[in-house]
Amino acid sequence: MRLFITEKPSTARQLVAALGDSRHVKSSNSTKFGGHKQGNGWAVTWLSGYFHRLLQPHEHDAALKQWRIPDLPIVHAEPAWKVEDTPAFPPKHEIEEQIAHIQGLYSRASEVILATDADQEGQVLGQVFLEQSGWNKPVKRLWSDLWEVEGLRNALQNLRDNQHFQGTFEAGVSRKVCDQLIGINFTRLLTLKARHAGYDFVARTGRVRSPALHFVVQHHLMVMAHQARAYFNLRASLSHEGDRFQAKLIIPPSLLEDEEHCFDSAPIRQIQQALQEEREAVVQAVNRSQQAHKPPAPFNQNTLSQHCAQYHSMMPDETEAAAQKLYEQGYISYPRVESQAYEASVLNKVPHILAMLKGLNEQFASAVAHADLSKPQPVFEDAGVDAHGAIYPSSQAPNLSALTPEQLAVYNAVSNRLIAQFYGDYITGSASVTLRVGSYQFRAESGTVVQPGWTALIPSEEKVKDPLPPLEQGDRCSVQSLELNERKTKAPARLTVKAFQETLRDCTHLLSDAVKNRMGSTRGQLGTGATQKTYLKELVDQGVVTVEDKKYVIPTRRGIELDRLLPSTLASPDLSSLWELHFKAIRNGQKTRQEFVTAVANWVAAEIERIKGLDFPKSPTINPCPRCESAMTRREKKTTKNSFYWQCINEECRTTTPDKGGKPLELHPKDGQPCPKCESPLRTLLRRKDRTRFLGCSNRECKHYEE
Repeated sequence: MRLFITEKPSTARQLVAALGDSRHVKSSNSTKFGGHKQGNGWAVTWLSGYFHRLLQPHEHDAALKQWRIPDLPIVHAEPAWKVEDTPAFPPKHEIEEQIAHIQGLYSRASEVILATDADQEGQVLGQVFLEQSGWNKPVKRLWSDLWEVEGLRNALQNLRDNQHFQGTFEAGVSRKVCDQLIGINFTRLLTLKARHAGYDFVARTGRVRSPALHFVVQHHLMVMAHQARAYFNLRASLSHEGDRFQAKLIIPPSLLEDEEHCFDSAPIRQIQQALQEEREAVVQAVNRSQQAHKPPAPFNQNTLSQHCAQYHSMMPDETEAAAQKLYEQGYISYPRVESQAYEASVLNKVPHILAMLKGLNEQFASAVAHADLSKPQPVFEDAGVDAHGAIYPSSQAPNLSALTPEQLAVYNAVSNRLIAQFYGDYITGSASVTLRVGSYQFRAESGTVVQPGWTALIPSEEKVKDPLPPLEQGDRCSVQSLELNERKTKAPARLTVKAFQETLRDCTHLLSDAVKNRMGSTRGQLGTGATQKTYLKELVDQGVVTVEDKKYVIPTRRGIELDRLLPSTLASPDLSSLWELHFKAIRNGQKTRQEFVTAVANWVAAEIERIKGLDFPKSPTINPCPRCESAMTRREKKTTKNSFYWQCINEECRTTTPDKGGKPLELHPKDGQPCPKCESPLRTLLRRKDRTRFLGCSNRECKHYEE
């Protein structure tokens, strides 16, 4: 019997449809999840994402449950796994039941075909499951871009030995192990040092989330620091054969303070005064050109999330969820990709795909009618494809009315992007006219649409300037007026969700020069196409950024405080970008997992020791502990509602004192000394009536008090 293992029940149903008739077998009568589909000589069973996770430090050593600086660094270079125990569904007992059910199928199986998602995460979760569940025989791999019947049947004819994907597995495990090393060690160290500096939060850090937070904070601070300045120019209203247009003074370079703006109105007024009697402008030069704009590149996961954020106010994780659902239903190709080129074989499928789209609705029918299949854009090429090509619709027709608004937005975007590759270029014309008024030069600029091309289907983001009269060199125009034009410098644009995602995709401009040189022509990036949809949500859930109006990404006060504490090695995208080079080398067999993990563990250990010796900036709102100078936090008493006390957040100190007017009460000089009666520690207390301080024994049975 051939046993297929898929990533989730929904993909199992699609695979069964490609294999043929089957009957459902439950793992138990009470299960809502477990079981398999039994066919003629085959069975299909399923997981639900990761069934196993890496052990946490305290699961290696119970003493590590408490966070202590002397315990750092914590290094477990070899992965150790346990059954996942955190998801809401399926619960742990259902996972354990399904594992046992699949193990029972092993004895009947002649071979196992791993049919998890065709990416690094799918490879890791599937292969880890096989290793942990005891399958030690050869494994075949089903790898398909399309999870619909035709695509799956083609993939079933081209099964490969799972050993072919060992590099993908090793790179994925390297990523998980090393990301855990970074997260555990730096989160613990920065949190504990931050507490001593007066901050009361968990300084959750990571190889990607930390530089992502840093560029959000730095961009926000740049926007907030901008101070608008007035700048000046002279605007001429001109006329030629009855057609009016405007031109701007070409300001002499000596008057430009920053090579662009003149911030002093006086010299501009002097020029205006000098030209007030001039009534004629002579055309000195006319430069005309045309620009051909190709259609936007096919979508990968990141650029799809940018599009949906800009035009549909969808968050990246919402876009990914909608795309994943469409993929599992067989309507689009595998979405978690990084390539922006279609595989060459897709070109042969296009006639069937467009024929299907044409029958869906009038909008698609009109779009397809204007597509020229004989003139595709140069985006169908295997040379531009890594593991998977760009996202495209399958030939399987969806019921559009059954899709959610998010799924419909994704489906329309992916489909229109494919159709646009068979439209002509968007061609614009531009003209720059130089005119002389007196002894000064002015410039007028215009734009025209020569050929709308693909913009008939997809809006262009480029703005076309207003047209000019048909001017030629030597033409004379009348000067109607000369007006002083005052404007103000604008702050940098606020960071949008679209811009955030684009920075994850390409952070080359944020890399250090040394790393740029090492990267060569490879762009810097934070995360991958499979993971970039998660980081914004993680930062929001952490409370360090917020998304305003589902558009603008803004750091919170906590985010700004955390960013102040980040060491430069974590705040920079250098580390993450370099890791991607190493992961590629592991996938290609040029480097081993053990080599990379050992190098990272050594780096983490050295960096942790370095940061241990750093002094963190004190929190401006700190209420310092009188004993250790760590922060004290205000807490509500469990036994008395609306009654508060203060406690030191340093776990090695934990000094407490009563609350007085929202501030910690100054400790009595004898606080902590032994009681003269029972030798228990004396504690500072506060009388309820007159709110005065006194000293009392911490032993309630003693009842010793003193002023």
